Amino acid sequence: VVLVVAAGVWYWKFRDTTTVVIDATPSPSGSLVPLASVTPLPVAYDAAGADWKTYASASAGFKVSYPATWTVGECGPGCVGWVPPTGQPNQFAFGIIQSTSTIADVLKNAEPFLADRAEIKAGANTWVKLTLQQPTTGEVVTSHFIEHGGKLFEFGTATSDASVLAVYGSMIRSLVFTK
Repeated sequence: VVLVVAAGVWYWKFRDTTTVVIDATPSPSGSLVPLASVTPLPVAYDAAGADWKTYASASAGFKVSYPATWTVGECGPGCVGWVPPTGQPNQFAFGIIQSTSTIADVLKNAEPFLADRAEIKAGANTWVKLTLQQPTTGEVVTSHFIEHGGKLFEFGTATSDASVLAVYGSMIRSLVFTK
């Protein structure tokens, strides 16, 4: 069973084109910071810039604004990602993955790694924001999930860079479903 929980984050982090299956077995005790002390990444949901471009996916049924200086590309099956102007090709800062999973499935499988859960109203959508601790490295990652049209959309990132998180939040706010 392919799980969506942080699949994009692991994908972007390791820049691999294989499907990621999350091992829901927690790391040995003592190797990670206790989840209660993990701080959620600060994401602001400001309006997109006036000079931003629009990426539209007719097959996935959404459109989203992104900075004109960023590069957009396919990051795997059902995945589109964005690279900042300072990044290398295929080094995605974040991306959107669609699947047929559900938020309930994601929450069930994320439980051992879940540091924080919040409902976020951004633009026309209400997202479930999860802060997860990566099981092998202990890094804190964030992903936003929303169900629409029988599909689950995950907008995830593996960075704590404030400038990238600002773009990430503005893109989440700008996402509009077209079908």
